[in-house]
Amino acid sequence: MSGSSIATRKALCETMKQLMCEKSFNTISVKSVCESCGINRKSFYYHYRDKFDLVNDIYHLEFYDTAVKEYRNDIMGFIEALCTYLAENKKFYRNAFNVEGQNAFKDSFCDSLAPVIERHLIRHDFRDSDAKVLAKYYAVMLSSAMTYWLGEKNRMSAQSFAQCMKSISAGILDDGIRIRNYAGTSAAAAYAYN
Repeated sequence: MSGSSIATRKALCETMKQLMCEKSFNTISVKSVCESCGINRKSFYYHYRDKFDLVNDIYHLEFYDTAVKEYRNDIMGFIEALCTYLAENKKFYRNAFNVEGQNAFKDSFCDSLAPVIERHLIRHDFRDSDAKVLAKYYAVMLSSAMTYWLGEKNRMSAQSFAQCMKSISAGILDDGIRIRNYAGTSAAAAYAYN
């Protein structure tokens, strides 16, 4: 991707993020985003299908693409960095998590967590098929908890919340390992029957 292409994406992302800190997603149009950052609609549609796609890219461009590499083998570090990032951008993400629709951010966010969790489970000797199923469950749980946490008026600090999520994640992993070892079968099947 060329430097100008990356610059265009960044400009669109920054503008959308700023607009979503000021008003709700539903009141923002592609036209208003383009006018606010001085980029034409053709350039917008070269990079994005719609404004949903743009919101999803903000998370990837600002955090996920770098963090998933940096914390490749450290899910606890990833969770802590994610909580810190969300807290630093809480106004935008409160709005983003409330977006409804076919390409809603909360679905994209949840889908992005699953491969990180799956890789962690595989490193702990879960079979690929079990890891895939369990990772989706864990991703939904983490995503829901993070959405709720951001929406609270008197929410705990990012560090405290990250510690809670890390403890829960470690407990779930330990339970999964115990169930798998006890059942002598796949972890996904063991979870299904308990």
